Order: sequence, then C-alpha cells, then structure tokens
Amino acid sequence: MSGADGGHDIHLRDLGRRGVRLHGHLEAADDGDLVFSDDLPERLALVEAAFYQRMKSMFDNYIAATGMSAPEPEPTCRDDWLPSEPARLNLEAANVTSVLWATGYRLDFSILDIPVLDEWNYPRHQRGVTEHPGLYAVGLPWLTGHGSSIVAGMGRDAE
Repeated sequence: MSGADGGHDIHLRDLGRRGVRLHGHLEAADDGDLVFSDDLPERLALVEAAFYQRMKSMFDNYIAATGMSAPEPEPTCRDDWLPSEPARLNLEAANVTSVLWATGYRLDFSILDIPVLDEWNYPRHQRGVTEHPGLYAVGLPWLTGHGSSIVAGMGRDAE
C-alpha cells in the first residue's frame, strides 16, 4: 500500500516483475555466495495471506470508527507469478556490490563469520563503520543521534 500518486497497492510479486530480486530465507553466506531456502513460493503465499488478514480488520475498524464512507474492497486477484532466481547467488557474478541486512525487531548477528563482534556479540564500530573494510551498520541505536535506530533516522546515518 502506498499513498504516493493517489494511492496504489504494492505487491512483492509486482516488485519482482520490475527487477527486484526475491529470494527465500538466507541460510548461509560462503565466500561471496549467498544460499537461500528454496521455499519462496510458500513464503510469498504466507506473507500475502498474513498481510491481508492483519490489515483488512485494521482498515475495517478504522472505517467503522471514523464513520468514513468507503467503497467495498475489490476482490484480490490470484497471482501465481514466481521469480526464476536460483537458491544460490554469487554476489560478484550478479554484480551485487551492497547488501542490506534487515534483522527485524531483534538484533541477530549470528550469521557473521568475521571478527567484528565484541564480547556482547555486538558490532564494534565507530558511527556505523566497522573495522572490516566495506562492512557498515545502520539501524543501531545512537550511531549519530537518538533517531539512528528508527527508519526515519537511518537515512542520515547511511549518508
């Protein structure tokens, strides 16, 4: 969902059609190769169903609470499109020069197999720059200010 350009839906499968690479869960990283689970069809179906179930009731409640006049929702069209990306991706061959690693709502650095974590398993860094060349961190608390750990504050840190 987006309010841009008058509002429109955003779907993972549409983003995939436009060139965004969709993969399953990251299982391993080995010398420039990323290995993903091969269950992307199931993951896409789960995400789509869960999003609709969670968001529909929220929207319906908001419409009811405000007394807003809203049209009936359009029926969702079944979309079975799937990307053809393999479960293994060689970063150099795919010309991938940057990886954004989103850990969600809890920090998890367990996949890192390079010595950049301190005794508390937290990345050693100065304002997001680690001691490992090319490895940077954003989204951590207090990188450059109080907003560093929220989406709205990460842009400044990324710059």
